[in-house]
Amino acid sequence: MANLSKALRAANKATVAQITSAAAIPNNVTLRELDFTVRVARPSDLSLDDKEKVWMIYETNMRALLEPSSMGWDAEEKRETLFDEDSRFIIVYHRQSTENTDSMLVAFSMFRFEFGYEEDDTIYCYEMQVSDGFRGYGLCRFFVEKLNLIGKYWKMEKILLTVLKENTSARQVYTKLGFVVDPASPEHGEEGERSGEEVEEADYEILSISLL
Repeated sequence: MANLSKALRAANKATVAQITSAAAIPNNVTLRELDFTVRVARPSDLSLDDKEKVWMIYETNMRALLEPSSMGWDAEEKRETLFDEDSRFIIVYHRQSTENTDSMLVAFSMFRFEFGYEEDDTIYCYEMQVSDGFRGYGLCRFFVEKLNLIGKYWKMEKILLTVLKENTSARQVYTKLGFVVDPASPEHGEEGERSGEEVEEADYEILSISLL
């Protein structure tokens, strides 16, 4: 962490309680008449059951998209990335009823505070995953609003994420939420333009929201 900026060093020291407070994350939230419970967590805070549910959502949503892509599918590597000690999670559970304490993990966002592709201070959203059956309730908007607040509180310059072009539904959602193609995205092709050579079209985009 010695080479990080002052802002990134401070952000990476943030506790779960500080992140929860900075983003005004409620314990409970109702979105389009569905009741949810929300928590911020580090990987070490998650039970084995919650880790497996996070993994199941991720694999169900992403495996078929990743396998034929340039990124490929490496389950072991992805588990390590998801549950790395620098990762932070916003976890959402669906409450069956206000009287029932039972809940089911249905969505999560995983992010980190790190340098972006242009050495800028960023909150990098590695994952924004919602279970089938709970899409269309505003959970992605909820995540982005909270990431925006977290990033601004710790003086990050932008929110970054990577999306496969094949994932058209996700791209549409991100566009509606204010993401634009980042200058670091492959289609800018600066190196290829300088050399005059053709650059093979990438199958993914890097998107961002400025926090400045």
